[in-house]
Amino acid sequence: MHPSFRTTGSGPADIFIDGRHIRGTWVRYSLNDWMRFLDAEGQEMLLLPGKTFVQIVPMEMTISYGDEMGITNTLGADVKLK
Repeated sequence: MHPSFRTTGSGPADIFIDGRHIRGTWVRYSLNDWMRFLDAEGQEMLLLPGKTFVQIVPMEMTISYGDEMGITNTLGADVKLK
């Protein structure tokens, strides 16, 4: 059985782009719309050319990430990865 996720509306987003972690929001008002990602000020973020990976996880899940040096962080503060 696969989990079911709502993909319309809006919710929190942790965006990793160009070596930076940005707290923001995703928005998609209808199934006919593109999903958009907004920064903390509500400005639409432009994604870099190429492939984009989106991971949907339950709200109660803790997410950890790391860099090439093996340093790991639990989401909670903006961290520069470069």
